[in-house]
Amino acid sequence: MSKTLTVGELREFLESFHPDTKITFGASRFRQRPLVFDRLKIRGEGLLVLELSELDDSKKKEVIVPSTTELDERETAGDLSRELAGWPDSMRLQFNNTLEGAPLELRSLSNLVGINLEQPREPNWKVRSD
Repeated sequence: MSKTLTVGELREFLESFHPDTKITFGASRFRQRPLVFDRLKIRGEGLLVLELSELDDSKKKEVIVPSTTELDERETAGDLSRELAGWPDSMRLQFNNTLEGAPLELRSLSNLVGINLEQPREPNWKVRSD
């Protein structure tokens, strides 16, 4: 069952974190790509939609910075708080994946620990013939 969330509730949750804390929205269910913040949009009276985009490998290749990682694309708690700054606390929030065009159901707000790893060089794969 989907939970409801208001702008004020999300803002209060974000204020409990350091402004540089990265936010994860998980991954799209069917394409299994990381979801990152895209924009806020009004959809009807009292409803604000937080639109998410899938982080696509093909988009990363267009970026000039070669070391862009999934973590680099993540919004911070401070960034999202600033995005929400002008909206009333009582406004309802809905989450949406822009590519699939379908609402996402909120399961929970939770803390998690991320361990950011990097693979410094490509593996040296060797094909053996028996």
